[in-house]
Amino acid sequence: MLYDRMDTGLIEFVRTCIRSVWALELLFFVRSQADQSWSIERLVREQRSSERAVRDALEAFVRAGLVQQVDDAFVYRPATPEIENLVTRLADTYAERPTAVIRMIVAAPEDRLQAFLDAFRLKRD
Repeated sequence: MLYDRMDTGLIEFVRTCIRSVWALELLFFVRSQADQSWSIERLVREQRSSERAVRDALEAFVRAGLVQQVDDAFVYRPATPEIENLVTRLADTYAERPTAVIRMIVAAPEDRLQAFLDAFRLKRD
């Protein structure tokens, strides 16, 4: 596996907080513009995306402590230094090994689906 050399904290962070490569790019974009607050409408125009995609990604980022909602705008503001460290490590890893990060993101939904299916699998006595 291409990402077997990544630490488990980074892998878990990606699998739980980053739902798509597009969301990863959005995260890096708002991080690069951390001094600005972003409305959903402005991000839709800037990223040439749908309102639903932007809203879903931002809601996930708020839950993960990556961005903070201030009124009707969002600003990149990690809740802890540890979260900022994870984002920095993720950005560095993505710059060095984008394919490994992309595979990790793409594999994550399958992992979540498999865990859900396993929860309902009948056990043999």
